[in-house]
Amino acid sequence: MKLREFLNYRTHCIACGSELNTTFHSKKKQNHSILNDRLLIKIDLKSLKKGQKHYKVGYSIDCDNNDFCIEFFDQTGKQWHDKESSLFLIDRFKKLDKNHGSYSIIKYCNICNKYCYNSNLFDLDYKTANLGELSVRGEYGCFFKPYDDGYKAYKLHSFYDKEESTFDIIKISNECLQSLRHKNVDSQMGNSLIKTHVIKFGESQNEIIDKLNTLVIFS
Repeated sequence: MKLREFLNYRTHCIACGSELNTTFHSKKKQNHSILNDRLLIKIDLKSLKKGQKHYKVGYSIDCDNNDFCIEFFDQTGKQWHDKESSLFLIDRFKKLDKNHGSYSIIKYCNICNKYCYNSNLFDLDYKTANLGELSVRGEYGCFFKPYDDGYKAYKLHSFYDKEESTFDIIKISNECLQSLRHKNVDSQMGNSLIKTHVIKFGESQNEIIDKLNTLVIFS
């Protein structure tokens, strides 16, 4: 899978319909832009020594063949072109890269926080300057449906690399849902997780809820 296909796997949240955010490696502050069919991710490249200037490192990835290159920028956003004087930035980046370890690309909803999907883990191969083939490693969703005087909460986590899924269904009162944030509700789920063969996410939360209700009946 090329980067463009991965990014277009889902563009909007299944739960609320909001446009999904993209993050590279972590939710650390970063800036994304697409120029000439390349995704450019800029993150801070801070110095650990007091008094030294901070810069930014840019991961520039071709959307159609997964080739990548590393670029450097000053704090104003101006690209650093002087190769000789950029040696100190390369050394600084090597330390950051070592701390990062393997990378992953994640798309998530920062409006309702109820859906996300992530790529496989990959290392930056500087000899080939290519990410290799990407894949959707997993998807996660937490959905709510009115039930009696409250709601049923459905949590599904599908691990496509392991070909398995886990899910949970609990009843929540209307008062409880209104008083708790999503993360608090989500933390209550998990005590009765059901592990099963991999469940593919549908195009809507109703489709997913129907699948889970059917599984519970026959489990």
